[in-house]
Amino acid sequence: MPHVLCFLDGHGEDRQAVYLETLGTGQKSVTMTLREAIGRDEYFSQVLIRRRKFGAAFARMRDSQQPARILANAATLDVGSNTDLSGVFAKIWVVGLGPGDPELLTRKALDVLHQAEVIVGYNAYLAWLAPLNLKAELRGSPIGKERERALQALQLARSGKRVALVSSGDAGVYGMASVLLETAEHRGLTPAARVNTDTPAAQMEIEAPPARLDIEIIPGVTAATAAAALLGAPLGHDFVCVSLSDLLTPWEVIERHLLAAAQGDLVLALYNPASRERTWQLPRGREILLQHRRPETPVGLVNRAYRSGTRVVQTTLAELTTDGIGMETIVIVGNSQTRVIDERMVTPRGYAASAWVARPESSKGVECLQSVHALRKASGRATHCDLAREIMAESFAIIERELGPHGFPPWVLAVVRRMIHASADFDFAKTLRYSADFEDAIQAAFHPAELTGRSAGPTTGKSASLTIITDTEMVLAGIRTSLATNDALTLTCLINEPGTLALAQSSGMTRSAAGIRLAADRFEHPALVIGNAPTALIEALRLVAGGWRPRTIIGMPVGFVGVEEAKQRLLDQSTVPYLTCTGRKGGSAVAAAAVNALAEWFKS
Repeated sequence: MPHVLCFLDGHGEDRQAVYLETLGTGQKSVTMTLREAIGRDEYFSQVLIRRRKFGAAFARMRDSQQPARILANAATLDVGSNTDLSGVFAKIWVVGLGPGDPELLTRKALDVLHQAEVIVGYNAYLAWLAPLNLKAELRGSPIGKERERALQALQLARSGKRVALVSSGDAGVYGMASVLLETAEHRGLTPAARVNTDTPAAQMEIEAPPARLDIEIIPGVTAATAAAALLGAPLGHDFVCVSLSDLLTPWEVIERHLLAAAQGDLVLALYNPASRERTWQLPRGREILLQHRRPETPVGLVNRAYRSGTRVVQTTLAELTTDGIGMETIVIVGNSQTRVIDERMVTPRGYAASAWVARPESSKGVECLQSVHALRKASGRATHCDLAREIMAESFAIIERELGPHGFPPWVLAVVRRMIHASADFDFAKTLRYSADFEDAIQAAFHPAELTGRSAGPTTGKSASLTIITDTEMVLAGIRTSLATNDALTLTCLINEPGTLALAQSSGMTRSAAGIRLAADRFEHPALVIGNAPTALIEALRLVAGGWRPRTIIGMPVGFVGVEEAKQRLLDQSTVPYLTCTGRKGGSAVAAAAVNALAEWFKS
């Protein structure tokens, strides 16, 4: 809620919002003062935001103090099939039929269809109703006659008929619900409204408004959720529906919607992706998405979901074409977390590795985050680290946007993002290197039940399944404290031990290299993290050649003398799994950041 308020503070001049809680129950709560909702930990709640030019209903809601009734446009009424409605009120149900399979029609929708005396709809949708043996009169019309169908439903209701106006999927998602409500308002048939005598006569005239207009919207299974069920679970996290038809919406607006969804890493359900006349919109949309999404992003295509001729295809964003795609196809494009499990698209419910949330980029960014933190604190929900988390999330969002298209596996992206965050240097996205066996090795390293190891030696009393050795205290300090408090892990650096200094003096080597030599004597299979001294990396590789077997080496020394040569030696060997970066750049902060990212990713 604080984030919503922060957004409205910056964009609220043309927007209105309402908070809805536990609708349909005796404990429902509705308010247009969003600050009243801060601190209400009610799971079954939502906030609706509209642009002001579409907000007439919101204005009436504010003035009448009857928000629940205005939003529903009437309370639900129990109407028996034999009730005489003439002269009492006009009753219209707007019914979502689902994807077309009668088994996916809701019980409420089926009950309403049996109560209706007249059913108005697109011819193809009315054909779906044949197996239901309804008694209602069916009045069909061709595609593109949405406004005429709405007017016809209003006229029939005015004559006292119980009318069902039907849509495929959910009537409120690219369906007839909005058309009917807008038409009723336009014709002066909303509650407490009058006929607009200035409006030109329509094709079907409606007389003076009835004593009561009762519009009830019956939800249905949407095309997006029907397609998602056939694909697996691609809508497991935040998603957005975008229609690629520019018949009613300018393409410039559609492009803005696609770009915002791509930058926000939202799963996309694309409606109306192509037709005989519209063939370029989907390829253009793919270009926009590839600016912010990796080429191997999973994509699912579902044609005629749950109807005769259903076709389900999986592909990737790089390979997406218009072949076999038409107006009855739903295209679902995954986000950065979406993957294929047992041939099914799956988007996890939570983001791994501290995934980011996109927020506006402006000079007021920090002020906005501070405002959010203050609101949380005022509601008693803030903690001391909330603001730090918000700043980090905003930083990750900026990095993702500036990084642009990439082909990184998710765990590599997590590492690159952390390294850039620690250095503000995007070159690491180009210079990062790792061995083919590194992912499996680091995965095993962070699951101690699979490991055995020696005692950690005199520096600690713990018995560790994984010991992490660093070349400097600075690298050690940069690795998260949470790792040090895990009994299955030991973090240590030997550079400042008396024995290290004595060995360095007697052998003519640097203390960093001497510390690595002592580590080889004490630890059989540690993970090495070298973020400063190339001599430490060279010594580690010399010991590996002599038979020492660290689990992994994360080698990112920095400097001008011997740095590139040491990294090249690491790249040339195939004995120990490794992670490194080419060139002179590296350092303690970067190496520690890589370890933190790996720990977050592979410990989860």
